[in-house]
Amino acid sequence: MTEEKRFFRVVADDSDVKITPAALAGSLGGVGTVVLFVCSGGRIDKHPGSSAVLGMAKRLLTSGCRAVVAPTWPLEVSVPGVWLPGFLAEWERGTPVIDACFAANTAARAEFGWNPKRCLAMTVYGDPLVAKTR
Repeated sequence: MTEEKRFFRVVADDSDVKITPAALAGSLGGVGTVVLFVCSGGRIDKHPGSSAVLGMAKRLLTSGCRAVVAPTWPLEVSVPGVWLPGFLAEWERGTPVIDACFAANTAARAEFGWNPKRCLAMTVYGDPLVAKTR
């Protein structure tokens, strides 16, 4: 994000790995579905100089991904370990991404209670009906 913390400038891990949003979108371009456990990875901001929108999910969709699942706000570290098994179980069955995300969010709610910060953290962008191809 920029100094104003409004836009992504780099995606980094806890060590020394840093990648620009353009490089990440370029490397994942054309992938059917991407799940991002990146804080605010699904956040969408209005472009400061036009009526367009900006964001990591938007970049990935523009690069050819059909669907992106990402949090719109900072993601608590405890969420992915609970969320991902529920998502993958449904995804492996051929469930559409929107329903797999719902199942995973439901698993998070069962674990953490009705706390939207945890049980509604992951959101689908793009084609909600895309499913794993066999």
